[in-house]
Amino acid sequence: MLERHYLIMADLFYIENGLLYYIENTRARKLRRIKAIRPRLCLPRTHQSYCLDHIHNCLNHASVEKVYKSASETMYFHKLYEACHSLVETCTTCILGRAKHNILNPLNQFEIQTEFGRSWHVDFLSLNRVT
Repeated sequence: MLERHYLIMADLFYIENGLLYYIENTRARKLRRIKAIRPRLCLPRTHQSYCLDHIHNCLNHASVEKVYKSASETMYFHKLYEACHSLVETCTTCILGRAKHNILNPLNQFEIQTEFGRSWHVDFLSLNRVT
């Protein structure tokens, strides 16, 4: 016997030309009027990472929200947002390209010179805000 959860969701899926599609059930009445109902292709597990990686690369290593928005318009699978989040967090190009915050440049102490003007010391700081 099928579980109740699957029986409730059964009307949201259909098969066309051997492909499984998902139709999103919008609960808000206003969204039903505004948003057109588009079927989304259900991806098997073997193709999920490949398709998300392709979208992420085509969007020039975009953020989690942009990858999710782009992917959710055309495809569907369980835990799509979590897959997008893990892809962006583990992308080596994104990790290397992130801004490094909270890194403080050390201020080194130097010897006190006995003669005036013998040496000059300058500390270069990266300022957090525009001055």
